[in-house]
Amino acid sequence: MLQPGHISIARHGPSCEPTKFLSRTWVENIFVKNGTDKFLELGTTVERAVKEGDECVLTLRKEGPGKDYWWREWFDALVVATGHYNRVIVVGGSVSSHEVLHEILPQVQHPVYASIRVEPIPAFGWAPFKHPHVSIKKQISSLDPLTGKVSFADGSELNDVDHIVFGTGYTFSLPWLPRVQERISKAYRRLPGVYQHTWDIEDPTLTFVGMLGGGFTFRVYEWQAVAVARHLAGRANPLPPTAEQRDWEEQRVAKFKGSKDYYSIAPDYGSYLEFLRNIASEPKPGTTGRTLPPFDKKWLDIWKGMVTYKIRGFEREARRAEEELIRLKPRL
Repeated sequence: MLQPGHISIARHGPSCEPTKFLSRTWVENIFVKNGTDKFLELGTTVERAVKEGDECVLTLRKEGPGKDYWWREWFDALVVATGHYNRVIVVGGSVSSHEVLHEILPQVQHPVYASIRVEPIPAFGWAPFKHPHVSIKKQISSLDPLTGKVSFADGSELNDVDHIVFGTGYTFSLPWLPRVQERISKAYRRLPGVYQHTWDIEDPTLTFVGMLGGGFTFRVYEWQAVAVARHLAGRANPLPPTAEQRDWEEQRVAKFKGSKDYYSIAPDYGSYLEFLRNIASEPKPGTTGRTLPPFDKKWLDIWKGMVTYKIRGFEREARRAEEELIRLKPRL
């Protein structure tokens, strides 16, 4: 069975660079080999180090479930070998933000700060963020480019932040399509003048794939691609009249305004995939075109199962971290 640090070697061969897992194992083995592991104090932050007489006094802090533990220790000398830790803020409450958050948790300084404006994505809720090494903050209100200070809407502040990761989704920007970009600049966080998130209403030879969200990501992109390819090849069923397409957009704007709700296909996955399948129609006899199968409700069960599986994984990670904090609780 592969150890975590050997996965890269298995994938990319023995010449790949050492991973952090291998480096950590190497350092841990040095302590164990020399019997000095009993002096290790892990999961601990040095909050302050001052010289009092001939001794160095360290103020130490260890995170615990619900509260932190603080204490002081005295030493004859101090060696500063902290390396370059990273203090990170991850902005956003959707899939990309919590995926990044959990990828970097084992590698960066704790806590990692999650800046969330309102509520996280409903499918996952707060589960990805309920972790003893994750500190939840309100939205960022300002950044000071000179000092690096980050201010939040609740009045709290953070200094010495190394990285801010924006996992907030995106506002459409297509500067290389000036005509479309001009329309975008006049709309609220959406791609206007596009029917069913795919066909430009003014010019249906201009199409968009992937400008939507809400789930079934890659399957929807595939259905879009097939429908677009067949439409451009003149082998698809016709699009509705332009007036009907504009009516679809107007109704959607009235209901959702803009932002992520406008281009989310949830929870109408079935009807949207079936619409694309109907436009695509069947491939021409004798060709190798893709036949799109009818929507199967089992797909929705599989997708929901994936979400449930991930949520349980986040919960397991949080429990392990809490247990580790309890195990490392200093004996005061």
